[in-house]
Amino acid sequence: MDVLFNQWIPLLIEWGLTNGRWGMLGYRDIVQQARGYLMLDRAGKARARLVQALNHQYRSGHAVRSFPAVHHDSSMRYADSSLWLTGAVTEYVKETGDFGFLAEPAVFLDGSHAPVLDHLRGTIELLWKDRGARGLCLIHQGDWNDSLTHVGPAGKGQSVWLSQAFCVGCLEMEELHLRLGDKARARRYRGYYQAVKRALNRHCWDGQWYIRAFDDAGLPVGSKANRQGRIYLNSQSWALMSRTAPPRRVAAMLRSIRRRLWTPYGYALLAPAYTRRQDNIGRITCLEPGCSENGSVYTHGNAFLAVALLEAGLADEGFEVVRRIMPFNPENPSACIIPYQLANGYGGPEHRNDPGKAQFGWSTGSGAWLHQAMVEHLFGLRRTYDGLVVQPNLPSDWRSASIRRTYRGTDYDVSYARPAEGGNTIARLTVNGIEHDPALPLPPRKGKTVRVEVTLI
Repeated sequence: MDVLFNQWIPLLIEWGLTNGRWGMLGYRDIVQQARGYLMLDRAGKARARLVQALNHQYRSGHAVRSFPAVHHDSSMRYADSSLWLTGAVTEYVKETGDFGFLAEPAVFLDGSHAPVLDHLRGTIELLWKDRGARGLCLIHQGDWNDSLTHVGPAGKGQSVWLSQAFCVGCLEMEELHLRLGDKARARRYRGYYQAVKRALNRHCWDGQWYIRAFDDAGLPVGSKANRQGRIYLNSQSWALMSRTAPPRRVAAMLRSIRRRLWTPYGYALLAPAYTRRQDNIGRITCLEPGCSENGSVYTHGNAFLAVALLEAGLADEGFEVVRRIMPFNPENPSACIIPYQLANGYGGPEHRNDPGKAQFGWSTGSGAWLHQAMVEHLFGLRRTYDGLVVQPNLPSDWRSASIRRTYRGTDYDVSYARPAEGGNTIARLTVNGIEHDPALPLPPRKGKTVRVEVTLI
């Protein structure tokens, strides 16, 4: 684990940021890789990529699928593209303290320009207005799942996952505007969040898990009413990440994914896999069962789940997800994995030839999320607008651990100790031997090393 997260996963993030995936610069891919690159203390290159992404956004708030525009799908309406900017830009500001970036002019595709902050606001306003009959965000030609291509081509299909991700974006924008002192806009984003949260819980709970989408005819996708593709992983992990699911529903959906999607080498993206073409859903139903989006153990989807579980304080469960998708997991039945390589996914349990076999090595957007899962949510070195805070979620059987994190020019050497197996309550925190309130950010010492010792109970 040390070797992967200190050497190979950072290289994977850099490769993805520089070269993209599949021979193109996918919009959501580049933005997420830029977000991951921030933690490698290389914010300058991440910033340049974020500016490039902002420049490929339309004035309306929508963004291209990929760039440069020579690629055939660059103009396809994937409804999630620009939403990834809210998390990446706000995390950039938290990482660097560069609030001035928000006021810098950024060009739109039509040649007009507006401050970076207005680009983010435009994204939220577009998705708020671009909602369907149930109050959920329209999916158009797809969202994060590229293969849900025919759920909403008529402009009526709605994405549950995108609505959950929109809620995450609203929380990010609320937090930013509270920090900027703009309470009126913060209240607006909180209102958007509450309205979509109500819609999600009114229309999308299927009894034991959240539905994935509604097609143009209003039929559910990812429901117990479906014979195939009954349950999708992402609409459960993002229900947790967006804090839209009530506690009882969280418990039920986690039981459901454990029962229906768990494998010894990670969680399948959906189940049962599709075995016949369904024109109201799209390309995903034409893929080999257990391959890619059609029921593979998709690494990126597992990375989302790891972050969601760790954010919720479920340390053992979150770390188990990370450990099982690692290439060195001895419970993976494939002998075709390079031990330092993260793949896009592994053949799902319904793959007829190679369950567990690594698919598309190196070509994954999961590295940035897994790095964030470990640094920010497991070790708990959380960046904020005002500095670095410590909120660990170490697995219960870890007695000690350590990490070095460079943040705003300061090297923080942080060590954790537990006198016995237990929880993640901070009993004592010292900075260079002096007691420090864990609720406060760690003090900056630019150009110097700060020694932090944390005792957990």
